[in-house]
Amino acid sequence: MAARNWNGNAQSTNDVWTATIGGTLTVGNIIRVIRSDKTFAYTLATTTAATECTAFAAAFNAIDRNIYPELAEYTAAANGSTVIFTAKTAGLPATLSVSNTGGSLTWSITNTVAATGPNFWDNAANWQ
Repeated sequence: MAARNWNGNAQSTNDVWTATIGGTLTVGNIIRVIRSDKTFAYTLATTTAATECTAFAAAFNAIDRNIYPELAEYTAAANGSTVIFTAKTAGLPATLSVSNTGGSLTWSITNTVAATGPNFWDNAANWQ
């Protein structure tokens, strides 16, 4: 087998996480997004998922970068009953998690596009 050489040619992609709200929403339920030791909490004001995702995304995008520098590395966009978090810097991975309180509300998150790029050992495009 021929030796493979590192070339670092992989295209950088942004880390993308998708959070989905479901179950029974109740005014006063709290949803949170967490990165490292920073938690951003939002209290639901209505029982409509799309309305709350839009309001959550707007509040998240308005966070103080000095208080939440880890979370401020992402932007949020609402899409129906989901909130899509996209890293501002391509090739920068992170782990986001969520939690919630109240009733039968569900709030889950999935890493829908993993960050990658020229600094990732496991990306085949970096090898020739």
